[in-house]
Amino acid sequence: MKDKQIIDQLKYAYRDETSENKIRFIRSIKKPNVSLFSFISNQFKLINRKAYIYCFGYFAILLGLLLTSNNTNQYLILSAGIPFFSLIIVAIINASNAYRMQEMEMATLFSLKMVIIARMLIMSILTILLICIMVLCTFRISNISIIRIFCYFFIPYFLNMYVNLKLLRKYRKEGLKYCFVVSTIICLLVLFLADNPNMISLINGNIFVGMLITLIGLSIKESSNYVLGLEDYVWIL
Repeated sequence: MKDKQIIDQLKYAYRDETSENKIRFIRSIKKPNVSLFSFISNQFKLINRKAYIYCFGYFAILLGLLLTSNNTNQYLILSAGIPFFSLIIVAIINASNAYRMQEMEMATLFSLKMVIIARMLIMSILTILLICIMVLCTFRISNISIIRIFCYFFIPYFLNMYVNLKLLRKYRKEGLKYCFVVSTIICLLVLFLADNPNMISLINGNIFVGMLITLIGLSIKESSNYVLGLEDYVWIL
């Protein structure tokens, strides 16, 4: 068979037919009536229950240590454990990559981007609420301003979130194990600072607030970059 014949047969096999029957069939397909709220609630159910158990179990341990300790600076030590909340979120949004489910989730009514955004929002809201409860409990048992406590707890959280998302975006296949390493390093860094309260007291409160706002902005930007790069990555697997 000549090359021209092969090319002609390929063109015939992949010809674009726009017949009335085809158009009528496509229009007859009913789209499922799934609202955005229903989609998010479904994602809430689809997230592995272990993630919720880890969140609430870890929260209970940290809160128990905070309320039962006689050390007035116990919250500084416990803030070293906060980065692992954001590590749970990173593991959830990387589940599609870990289990090679990107292509299947891309074929759904809502795109893979929407799936990841929904999971990220659900877990972020949950973990932030849990940390806010810890902030309020710390405020009641200490004489530190609530803004300063917010900074002590959320700076490690958003720092870890930003760095881990950056790692996942750059090293998608092996990024999660690097995230564990980074989370541990941030934890040890916070413990070092907590063991040296004089270093913390030298920093002006406004600097803490500025750092927190900056890290929140960087985390949001990195989350957006991660989500935008998802579908492009899937098609080059």
